Amino acid sequence: MKIVTRSIALCMLTLSSHAALAGDLPAAQQKQLQEIEKILQSNPALIPQLHQSLNQYVNAQVEYEKQLAQHHDWLYSNPKQPFIGNPDSKNIIINFTDYNCPYCKKLEVALEKIVSEVDDIKVVNIFVPIKHMMSQSTDVGAAQYSLKVWQHQPKQFSEVNRLLFAKNGLHDSSSLQKVANKTDTASALENDAQVAQLTAKNYQAFSELGLQGTPAMIINGQVLAGYLPYPQLKEVIVREITKS
Repeated sequence: MKIVTRSIALCMLTLSSHAALAGDLPAAQQKQLQEIEKILQSNPALIPQLHQSLNQYVNAQVEYEKQLAQHHDWLYSNPKQPFIGNPDSKNIIINFTDYNCPYCKKLEVALEKIVSEVDDIKVVNIFVPIKHMMSQSTDVGAAQYSLKVWQHQPKQFSEVNRLLFAKNGLHDSSSLQKVANKTDTASALENDAQVAQLTAKNYQAFSELGLQGTPAMIINGQVLAGYLPYPQLKEVIVREITKS
């Protein structure tokens, strides 16, 4: 019985310690914590697995915060990364996105709407062309083309970005050429080693942060993975801005 009691205490200490990092718990979470303690006392066989899971979670959080600090300037203060909104805002959303991702396309529309409605906000798009990177293609992909336009033809970027996100399905050389012809940006379709390195570095940051798919946003230091419909997304963003 002593072993069970000590295990419970250790598990609850792990729970309480992690909760303390976020400050005092709301009443609802305090109640949930008490209910968890009762469940563990009644079902001690759950303790080892739960304790292991909690440790893994805490360790993952520590590693995430370490990697976020390491990649902070690359993500938040890099003029090579496209953004929308107030350029001087301290309320920055990092959005890992991909022109070939259907949910990224939907999210882009929602983020643009939020930017038009919320004054003090900045959304930085970190392009992570996952399929293009994994295929090890030497062709210029949509992300590389877009980033080159951002750097060398910034006045055309907004329309290029809109057209790239507006296309249903995957991009290929033909679809990129059509966008380039419409926007007079054909020169951006040429291979550029520096832009290729930029997308590779984006992918590295994405992977080292422990992210596994797009879209994935970092809002106030917290990861919001996957697509969130506009009303819920705006609610989260406004709440986090208020906090900061």
